[in-house]
Amino acid sequence: MYSLFKNAIICFCIIFCVTSCQIERNENQIQLIYELEKVTISDKGKLQSLDIKKLESYTKIAKFNLLQLENKKLDSINIQLMYFEYIEYLQAVNQIILTVEKIEALQQALALNEKQVNNIKKDYLGSSKRRVDLDQYLENEKNIIDATSKEVTKIYKIAVNLNEQFDTLNKNIELIINEN
Repeated sequence: MYSLFKNAIICFCIIFCVTSCQIERNENQIQLIYELEKVTISDKGKLQSLDIKKLESYTKIAKFNLLQLENKKLDSINIQLMYFEYIEYLQAVNQIILTVEKIEALQQALALNEKQVNNIKKDYLGSSKRRVDLDQYLENEKNIIDATSKEVTKIYKIAVNLNEQFDTLNKNIELIINEN
């Protein structure tokens, strides 16, 4: 009886060791996947913290102000004085439009990245063996997520700066409109 119990424990230990070694083989990849998921969640949070509706409202305000400027009967001196502010204003409005488009594209890219990583994670977790065949896909996804994350950080900074820049430029344009 004792030897039967002893053999059962030895078999259990061997099975446990073999199973844990096989699972451990994918452990590094699964850890990397968790890190990539954290990066993606962080990037989604950054983009969600940006007020896209506010940026879009800036373009509506700008269209209205530009129409008002066109309807003004300004003399050549006034036009020369406001030329630089007008150019900066137009450039800021164009940058806002491009930024909103880029934010929307990045949101779609993040959703796709999240789906891809989730699928790779399911494949690694669903296998009791080392999945060497998935390593290249994981590496590619890591590179894509890293590149996307850099773009998110870049567009986030641009959007924050555009908020401040537009407010200042818009006040100047509205002063010109209201003076004449």
